[in-house]
Amino acid sequence: MNTSRHFVPSLLVFPLFLTVNTWAITIDSVTINYTNSQITISGKKLSQATTPPVVTFNEISLRVISASCTPSSDCTAAAVLPSNIAAGTYRLTVVNPATGASFEFDLTYGVAGPSGPIGPQGPAGVTGAQGPPGPQGPAGVTGAQGPAGPQGAMGVPGQAGTAGPQGPPGPQGAQGASGPNRASIALLKWYQGSNRQFTVGSGPNALAFDGTSIWVTNGGSNNVSRLQASDGTMLSTFPVGDGPYGLAFDGANIWVANSSAGSVTELRASDGSTLGTFPVGSGPNAVAFDGTAIWVVNAQSDSVTKLAASNGSVLGTFAVGHCPGGLAFDGANVWIANSGCGSGYTVTELRGSDGSTLGTFTVGTSPQSATFDGANIWIPNFRDGTVTKLRASDGTVQGTFGVGSFPTDTVFDGDNIWVALDGPGGGVTKLRAVDGTNLGTFPTGSYPIGIAFDGANVWVANSASGTVSKM
Repeated sequence: MNTSRHFVPSLLVFPLFLTVNTWAITIDSVTINYTNSQITISGKKLSQATTPPVVTFNEISLRVISASCTPSSDCTAAAVLPSNIAAGTYRLTVVNPATGASFEFDLTYGVAGPSGPIGPQGPAGVTGAQGPPGPQGPAGVTGAQGPAGPQGAMGVPGQAGTAGPQGPPGPQGAQGASGPNRASIALLKWYQGSNRQFTVGSGPNALAFDGTSIWVTNGGSNNVSRLQASDGTMLSTFPVGDGPYGLAFDGANIWVANSSAGSVTELRASDGSTLGTFPVGSGPNAVAFDGTAIWVVNAQSDSVTKLAASNGSVLGTFAVGHCPGGLAFDGANVWIANSGCGSGYTVTELRGSDGSTLGTFTVGTSPQSATFDGANIWIPNFRDGTVTKLRASDGTVQGTFGVGSFPTDTVFDGDNIWVALDGPGGGVTKLRAVDGTNLGTFPTGSYPIGIAFDGANVWVANSASGTVSKM
């Protein structure tokens, strides 16, 4: 009677390893000899050299009586089982003492139970490499004749024939329109006069472009005018707070600083509806947008207020120099011109994210506003008749350039800096941005104080004329 039984461990799911373990034990089969009370284990990497594996049966160490491994790590080990073992299922552990690798599984001693269910299908293996292309197949049958192509181009005209006799004169035609004034074309006067002026409200002082329209704050009318940028047509006028002075566009709405009311009004650009009025500091007179927030200069509070553009909530108020005027955003930081009101003529740089002061830089007398050209900050100095160019990266003065009397505001057109000269004679001076070369001064209305660029033309607010000029 054969009392040995070939046994496969009852644990059907073997341990999974997240990374490849070159010392892992693999159990292929287990055989129990009930007559001799011995167990024989076959697998890979059970032991190394002459050191036998450690075999534990239900936490009882077994005496290993033989162990061997081939060069390919196929190993066999035999151990003596305890006596008087009752039929049942026990935990068998095999440990390779040289590597510390182990393998545990449940072992049924006695009559084997029924076979367990078939395990789930394993995952599909990796797709093999693309095989070489097969041989070229035979040529197919020639297709039917396609439709005729389009008509070819006309050939070269033949030689003209002999001219016929002169016909009788026709009747006199109507007077044609006058031709272009070539002298005006030579002077770049593409419209009648040196500039076109459009009537707005009383005391216009600042402008902003929203992509299609020009918005103008009328300080004496307590309203803003909206003009069609293409031809200057007056589209509408909207009431705001007292003394509007300064405005900005945030991509959807217009923000207006009400200097006499200590507030900012938000208008929907599409129809001019008032979306809200928000208190700020004293004497707000300039506004700028940084992509998420609205910055407002408080001229009489020596501060700037930062509002959330989404709802007008105050995000912070930050101290700057004395009598701050205009401001500009350079993509990261905010620059404020401090007119000084008689002393302290500086420009303050604030970090846009948190309002921290990054630097204070000395410029000319009574700086009024600020403009960013992509690399530099331009500051008009009202009392000096000059404009100072600061390097935005560190505030270093790059040059100071004469422009004319009472420069008050500037704008960049992509190549040049335009400067509004706030005097009775008016005018704007054009500087080449790369080196500050004066390219000329051009007439406007009386006391031009604000200036803007619409992508094609420069617009100037003439405060004493109640007009705006389109250059």
